[in-house]
Amino acid sequence: MQTTTIQHAKLRLSDSNVRKLNAESGLEALAASIAEHGLLQPLIVSPAKGRKTLFDVHAGGRRWRAIGLLIERGVLPKDHAVDVRLCGDEDAAAREISLAENLIREAMTPADEARAYRTALGAIFAVKSVRRG
Repeated sequence: MQTTTIQHAKLRLSDSNVRKLNAESGLEALAASIAEHGLLQPLIVSPAKGRKTLFDVHAGGRRWRAIGLLIERGVLPKDHAVDVRLCGDEDAAAREISLAENLIREAMTPADEARAYRTALGAIFAVKSVRRG
């Protein structure tokens, strides 16, 4: 797969994307994260059949929607270029990629999550105390 950038306006959600329900769940938090840190993982796309200027998003539909929200709100420009990985246009392969991305990930353990929050909060409080001092 080739890594490149494509304007958000040239991307559309693929029918091969396996996530159909709760696609809006957590979208505000995801948009805030992308606004703060940028896109951490590229979308997986392929050229849209019969449409030379469009690309179908097979994996990363929530990220695509979150970027759309940021564009609507003026946080990102209308011509914002999105990091993507370009794959072949076979439907079966696209569905497999979408399914793999949604299933083969592990949630953090509660202990790791608590440790990460503690570290992040410690950094925030350290910055605040330096500013006061």
